[in-house]
Amino acid sequence: MPNTGAQSQETAESDNDTQIHRYVNYALVALLGIILLTVAFLLGINTAAPGQTPEVVQNVVEREKVYLSNSPAIRVKNADIPAVSSEQKGVLGSITVSVEEGQGNIFLNIANILVKEDAAHSLRKAAEIAYNLTNVSMDSYDTSYFVTINSPAIEGSSAGAMATALTYAAITDQNVNKDVTITGTIHYDGTIGPASGVLEKARAAAQAGKEMILVPPHQAIERNVTRSEACRNYGDEEFCNEEVSSQRISIEEQADIRVKEVETIREVLDYLLTNRPQ
Repeated sequence: MPNTGAQSQETAESDNDTQIHRYVNYALVALLGIILLTVAFLLGINTAAPGQTPEVVQNVVEREKVYLSNSPAIRVKNADIPAVSSEQKGVLGSITVSVEEGQGNIFLNIANILVKEDAAHSLRKAAEIAYNLTNVSMDSYDTSYFVTINSPAIEGSSAGAMATALTYAAITDQNVNKDVTITGTIHYDGTIGPASGVLEKARAAAQAGKEMILVPPHQAIERNVTRSEACRNYGDEEFCNEEVSSQRISIEEQADIRVKEVETIREVLDYLLTNRPQ
């Protein structure tokens, strides 16, 4: 005789399996619906802020794309810069500036060089002036300075003008004229201040193959001061006194390099940047 109890059990199990598959299908369909609704929400409903149409939002996005394409992810500019060593000889160093999106930090990256306080402050000042010139918020970028030079220490502020010009070039992504260098401090009003050792620096620049050196106002000419002792006899007494004389020296003639005096950072940019709009 047929086993009716076993058949009833198999039928019940089959019905349970069918019901489970039905629930699973319902769950999958519901999950797919949630996914589609979420995608539609992200692509459509949430595209515009309150009061904005999708067209307005699209215009804003396009403007942001233009801004980002014109903003440096990281831009690096480099130039040679003249200096005077501890032996009072002209040497040529290098300064590199990098600008990248950040939080307004200023970094000084040096290797085996002692940087005096006045030199560090001149680089900080250079960054502030360059960002002001470009009307770019300094708080949105990190600026780094890397200095190499054949000297155990860096002191003085005469690298300020070059650092300002390089920072400006990095922010605006302009090319630097490698045939031109500069020595001079930078003031907050954009004027170029005095530098020491101009003749020695000009000679170092000429030896390195530079065609021109930019110098602060009234420093294309130096005066060589000499001191000597002059003595006269008056009877049995000898009277001596110090005599001082000065000689006018042309930096251009002595160093065999073209010398140009500059008064403002904008003049400096005209000579140092090769693709600067006139």
